[in-house]
Amino acid sequence: MDGTLYGAYMFFMAIDSRFCIKQAQDCHHYWVYGVVAGVAAHSNLGAVFGMLHGREFWYGPYMPIYFIASAMMSGAATIIFFTWLAYKTNGQKMDAAMKRALEVTTKVGYCL
Repeated sequence: MDGTLYGAYMFFMAIDSRFCIKQAQDCHHYWVYGVVAGVAAHSNLGAVFGMLHGREFWYGPYMPIYFIASAMMSGAATIIFFTWLAYKTNGQKMDAAMKRALEVTTKVGYCL
């Protein structure tokens, strides 16, 4: 089941990326499907770890929530890092709108 959810997650995110590259205006529903599939995949994996009695640290009913929160924070950190790396590599200076976007992205980690 977990592989199917991750496959659907990757499928919808690939379609969403394709529409965003083309700058299509009618791609918002693929983004929603990707988010739903991603939350389902990460919570399912957290449930698998949460139900295993082999390791006490990884056992508990809150593991699906922990996996979703970890995925959100990791994604935000990845966006910040690669955006910063791209600007440093190209030797460009960030404009005000991009700095503001990165500031908002940093708040995702603080909220969780």
